[in-house]
Amino acid sequence: MSHDSNQVSARIFAFYLHDQPDDRGRRLADVLARGDDWLERTQGYMQWLFPLPEPSGSNPHAPLLDSDTIAAFRANDVIRDRLRSAYLRMLCFYGLRERTWHVEKGENWDDRKAKWATAPTHNNLRISHILRSMCLLGLRSEAEAFKGCLIRLARLDPDCNFGEQALAYWCGATADADPGREN
Repeated sequence: MSHDSNQVSARIFAFYLHDQPDDRGRRLADVLARGDDWLERTQGYMQWLFPLPEPSGSNPHAPLLDSDTIAAFRANDVIRDRLRSAYLRMLCFYGLRERTWHVEKGENWDDRKAKWATAPTHNNLRISHILRSMCLLGLRSEAEAFKGCLIRLARLDPDCNFGEQALAYWCGATADADPGREN
């Protein structure tokens, strides 16, 4: 699928900077304010919160990243701060929290882990998506902290059942996210 770089950037920036809705009428602030149950059962918002260069089966109408959009994200502190807000909301969704560039279990860990960490779910793919997007768009340190937490949980928490395949995808998501290429 070919696309006009200016249109792609305009759609993502309108969503992230100008309170414009995504293709399904949802605004960034509205998505971030939604409860965990809504985030769990709703599809299509992830591709707007954490865009990638490749189209998604969950939302083929979401904008795709190209090198110009990636560069613009990396150069704009406001948009990266809002991307970081989306990341922090998703950490909470997973029952995790950030503590000075370190991610650990949050207060809601015991409740949330049963929804995704004790058996494979679609959230494993969502996490890969989040990690790769963050690396591409200038939040590599945060993505690495998130991945590090997941690896620690897999090794140290007997309740976590991520599996080697999920861990390999998560490690690959950060390794493959080279901002210098569109993929």
